[in-house]
Amino acid sequence: MQLLGQIYFVTAGFGIILGAVYLLIWLRLRDQLAYLFASVMSLAGSAAALCEVSYLGAPSTADFVNAFRAQSVFIGVSLISMVWFLQFQLNSGRRWLCWLITSLWSFSIILILTNPGQIVTGWLKGLDYRTTPWNEAFALPVGEMHWSKYLTDLASLAIVIYVIDVLLRALRTGSGAHALKTAGPILFFIVVAGIHTPLVDASVIQTPYLIGVIFVAISVSLAFSLVGEVAKGAWLNREIKIERERWQRVMDAVDLALVRVDADGRIAGVNPFLERLIGRSSVDLVGQKADTLFMETARTSDRVPITDPEFWTSQESATRCLPAADGTHREMAWHCVALSKEAGTSDGLIAIGKDQTERLKAEAERDETRREFEKLSRALTLGELASTIAHELSQPIAAVLSNAQTCEILLDSDSAGEGEIEEIIRDILRDTLRARDLMGRVRRFMYDGDPERQWFDPVTALRAVLEWLQPEAQRRRIAIRLITEKPPGSFFGVELELQEAMVNLVMNAMQATGETEGGEVIVTIGGGSDGGLNLSVEDNGPGISDEAADKLFAPFVTSKSKGMGVGLAVVRRVVERHNGMIEVGASASGGARFTITLPPGQQTELRISA
Repeated sequence: MQLLGQIYFVTAGFGIILGAVYLLIWLRLRDQLAYLFASVMSLAGSAAALCEVSYLGAPSTADFVNAFRAQSVFIGVSLISMVWFLQFQLNSGRRWLCWLITSLWSFSIILILTNPGQIVTGWLKGLDYRTTPWNEAFALPVGEMHWSKYLTDLASLAIVIYVIDVLLRALRTGSGAHALKTAGPILFFIVVAGIHTPLVDASVIQTPYLIGVIFVAISVSLAFSLVGEVAKGAWLNREIKIERERWQRVMDAVDLALVRVDADGRIAGVNPFLERLIGRSSVDLVGQKADTLFMETARTSDRVPITDPEFWTSQESATRCLPAADGTHREMAWHCVALSKEAGTSDGLIAIGKDQTERLKAEAERDETRREFEKLSRALTLGELASTIAHELSQPIAAVLSNAQTCEILLDSDSAGEGEIEEIIRDILRDTLRARDLMGRVRRFMYDGDPERQWFDPVTALRAVLEWLQPEAQRRRIAIRLITEKPPGSFFGVELELQEAMVNLVMNAMQATGETEGGEVIVTIGGGSDGGLNLSVEDNGPGISDEAADKLFAPFVTSKSKGMGVGLAVVRRVVERHNGMIEVGASASGGARFTITLPPGQQTELRISA
């Protein structure tokens, strides 16, 4: 076999193998159309190379025309496939240029197939038999140029422009290196073919046109780029497997519930922690609707779909309950990460849940302990005021008893006038109401329910506290003085809590001054232009040492021999619940001064309702 024949057959073999490989890759990756066009380009180039075998030796005119016509068709198919390969591989070319080249070559192929007497070079007059430098015979056509030759030349020029445009646009987008590896060889071989063909026509080079060989050479050069991508894909696949194993180990180890939900709202996977938490296996859960994880009340109360991240993401104080297989339920706080496909469509989400059951239970127990703690504080305060309460209660009771005895005497003597009896009854009713109001204040002070915020007059509330503590102050020979400095007319808060705090502060101040002559407690109420409330209690006692000031508000810490150390701790908690601050300092008379600053009540109300 001649050398040129061997070259053509080897080249065609390479092209067929490459075309088959590209086709197999495309059958596995149907969305990668670049491999499909690379396969068509390689197979068409191989067919063109096989057609050129017919030019060797001394072929007949009929055989040459048929082979030349077939080769022209395969060259057109190869060129069309080449430009679309570049378009899908680099995604940086102008698509209208692709369609222009496709249209020009499609029209040329139709002309070639529908005009059997004409080929690209026009009417065939004969064959020019030539010999290569190594004495191999081949034939070239001799004839008149057909006008369709200008059409194919225009299409070839458009291909060169398209390839150059692809390279320039890729350079501007920062992917020039990749584009150069792909489009560079194409441009090189097109230029080589463009130079080689006229030199053959001018008899400068004594070889056939070798067009099919050039297209197979382009396919071989593209193989380096495509094989590199396949290798990179294999490497990425291995890295993804390694990374997946790492994440799987993390998912198996963390004490968090992980749920993978697909775009249809079905469970695609759960981690072992969730399985252990609710006593259900992934075999039972995978494929089920994700809302079956939750308790019925949680599912029916939500308006957003299960695939919406908002459904899963718990608000600051909200949890979603998961029923367990043993009939209990776990309270979970959820956060999620939305997933999307390459096209931007939703691919479901991954929800991450933290078990809040034990924490919420501990918080509930803590709140209950706090309520009992504050109730103890009020009981201790009432204990200290027991003598005052007894004194206040004994006065109306004694008055009721005296009026009742007087009424009894008048009735026995039949000398009572109608007006005297009515006046006595009015006195009895007034004293009875006085005793009832006193016991009502004591009962409200010992409330067990959750306090409710409302608007109240802070001056009136503070005067009620001082009126209640006045008998105790008189017993201790202490003067209580109230100073008002433009207080707000109303304040939004828990009136009873603030009264409780002031009772503790005033009682502490009276205990600090002792029972010596000249003890004084000054209570000041004021406010700012923004509607805030300022309260202060100061005394002329010995003051507070630096050592005691550090632990002043700690529960069960006291300097009194019979104290429990709960009063100031309750005061601080009341102030914090009203978003306020409490400060301790020295008074002008050398004693202690407690200052409470509370933010505007109206702003607090708006923030709660927002």
